Amino acid sequence: MVLAGLVAWSGIALSQDADIQTVYATEKGACGTGPDKKIEITEGRIVGPGFSCTLGTSRPAGTGLEAYNATCTIDGKETDQGLALDLGNYQDHFELSLPGRDDWLKLYPCTPVPGLK
Repeated sequence: MVLAGLVAWSGIALSQDADIQTVYATEKGACGTGPDKKIEITEGRIVGPGFSCTLGTSRPAGTGLEAYNATCTIDGKETDQGLALDLGNYQDHFELSLPGRDDWLKLYPCTPVPGLK
């Protein structure tokens, strides 16, 4: 599945066909900073500081959550445990959960993304 087919949900309305392929900052207002605070989502891939993932199929994983089959290289180690994207529980950002990392990464868009303020 490609990311263009993702469904993004804001607390108000479901936005089918939301295109979330862009560059994101891991901190609010950090779009003008260096690559250590950037995550890029392109068709079938998510790349950020210390990781690179190729996405496979997705499935709903709860309100606003999508789980993905994925092959990732995280901090130099390859894994196929998958990942999760939270596309519907915040109004101004998405969140990304990577295997082996405890905290969710915040994804503040650097260009307008449907469904986010």
